[in-house]
Amino acid sequence: MLVSACVFISACSTPTGRGLEAFNDHRALDAIPHLEGGVAEGDKVAAMLLTLIYLSDSQVPADLEKAKYYHKQFDQLEGSIYDQYVDFYIDYIQASILLKDDITTNDAQGVTLLRQSKYLNYSPVLALLAESYCKGKGVNKNYRLSHKLFARSIHYGNKVQASLGYAWTLATHEDAEFSKGANPMDYMPKLEDVSEDYKFIYYDTLAAIHARKGKYQSAIQFQGLAIESIRKELSRHVNYKIWLEDYQSQLNALYNKESAAIPIPY
Repeated sequence: MLVSACVFISACSTPTGRGLEAFNDHRALDAIPHLEGGVAEGDKVAAMLLTLIYLSDSQVPADLEKAKYYHKQFDQLEGSIYDQYVDFYIDYIQASILLKDDITTNDAQGVTLLRQSKYLNYSPVLALLAESYCKGKGVNKNYRLSHKLFARSIHYGNKVQASLGYAWTLATHEDAEFSKGANPMDYMPKLEDVSEDYKFIYYDTLAAIHARKGKYQSAIQFQGLAIESIRKELSRHVNYKIWLEDYQSQLNALYNKESAAIPIPY
């Protein structure tokens, strides 16, 4: 839906247009500076896209405070007649904020917003619903439905990102019953299909899968590759240091588990 919007933004010649083009091409890091320029020019669409980026925890570490800041900008900026399509995303953004904050009493409200028919084929919503049902966040746990929603998210979304998200959840869920009968390796994309700026997530997911199986030596190798890969990207986004610290902590934990030779879940 966002692709068609570029037609209305001076054929992508404005800061927002260039940011939108990068966003649609799954290049969030490239999109951010253009979108920040768009917000500075008072563009409502740019504020919405930055909100989505900082809520996603995908190519950019989640930053709820920044997401709330740009969401506030979105509410305050004046729109145009061409901005009506952004209404589609408003409930998704609000639901994401409700589910990602520390207030558990509003989680059910967030899930209700996501369960609208307009989101039946929208991959980010399907993935967020899948996470809610597998964790019992705002709803009762329903593993069967969660698996179906993850599969639907992969079908309708970016295959690499959606598949890695599902594989990660299968490998790291605290309840082994959730992963019973499912092999997370079945959902790992081929390395050649993974863009350079996404490989650290690919290797981190492989490390989690091997750790879950108790194969700590292999997990250590893949976690090392994840750290090496993300270090190459540090200059592109300052908040990558958050993920780097997490990866290093995970590597240390893997060394401890490997030396103990006890199959502890990742």
